[in-house]
Amino acid sequence: MSDLSRPERETGILWNDADDSAILWTLSPSTKARLEKRLGAPAFLDPNGSWSWIIPKSWVRISKSRKASPAQKAHLSKLHQDRAKP
Repeated sequence: MSDLSRPERETGILWNDADDSAILWTLSPSTKARLEKRLGAPAFLDPNGSWSWIIPKSWVRISKSRKASPAQKAHLSKLHQDRAKP
């Protein structure tokens, strides 16, 4: 696993609305160590070579997508224009 590039050392969550649990997985050894410590449970190695945990969905927070209001967009546009001036 040490020959993976930084982008390949990912962490993800598999979410299925039909299940009561989610699967948390990682390819990063350092993330694995932190999650084992935080979750208090050892990971299992799945056939894809990633470490995984089955966790309750209540432990997972999925942030809602945020959209800027027209006033916020105008403010950001003005800031961008001000920064572009020499």
